[in-house]
Amino acid sequence: MRGAALALAALGVASCAGTGPDAGPLIAPDIALQTLSIEAPGPVENGVLIVMRLRNLDEQTLLVHAIDYRLTMDGRTLAVGRVVDTFQVPRAATALVGLPAVIRNADVIERITVAAGRRGIAYALTGTLEVGEEGGLLIPFRSEGTLFVPGLPPGMDEITAQRCGSGAGAALPSGRRDRAAPSGCRRSA
Repeated sequence: MRGAALALAALGVASCAGTGPDAGPLIAPDIALQTLSIEAPGPVENGVLIVMRLRNLDEQTLLVHAIDYRLTMDGRTLAVGRVVDTFQVPRAATALVGLPAVIRNADVIERITVAAGRRGIAYALTGTLEVGEEGGLLIPFRSEGTLFVPGLPPGMDEITAQRCGSGAGAALPSGRRDRAAPSGCRRSA
């Protein structure tokens, strides 16, 4: 069954499902980077927590089994991971999901140094949600925006995310919007 769902996703007919037996088409959730914080500083690398906002836009409860994710800054991969944890997001509700990662200090310093002459650093949070009663149904997501680093240089003490929601979400002052998974996902028969 998982292979069939992956094959359908590859054809652009990704199977998405809510939790009820009469579940129809599923509206892809709104995904955004909420915060990025250093949880375990170290001399060579930092343990960080990426907090993702997952807003269920559908009329059904969304059952999530796993999240695969990648965080890039200025097009360079900063963190990659997988969280395996089953949880539900009720219809029209929002969940904040912690995505733990390890980021090398050299990578962070390089990205901040590159951004020193600009107003911020472009980021993308991409990946897939594994959803459905049995799992194995994949919903791709992509959220983009700008990380603003106040006080550069010499500050470099705080990084905040400026983001916008996909679909009905708010726009950034720059007018950029997140791109979420296509909302045309259909429940497999």
